[in-house]
Amino acid sequence: MSAIAIRLALEVQSAGVPFDDISARVRRRASEELRLSDWEREALNSLLYDAVRVSNEARDGVRAFINGQHRVQAMLDAGVQWTLVQRY
Repeated sequence: MSAIAIRLALEVQSAGVPFDDISARVRRRASEELRLSDWEREALNSLLYDAVRVSNEARDGVRAFINGQHRVQAMLDAGVQWTLVQRY
């Protein structure tokens, strides 16, 4: 699901959609273009609304988590290598 969310978010962002509207547009595109199960739709919504957030400032080359550190660990344990991240 991360790969789908990343692809759609990048497409929507590159189309010039403002940051605050990206989640809604990704959800709309997913519902129009993809046949997602209820579980997949819930997972996509979770990635968009309960996003992993990291600090915009790096200390020693590392950005600090603001939210989502446990989610990232669970995703890594499940083999997910890429996901959406919001920088603040």
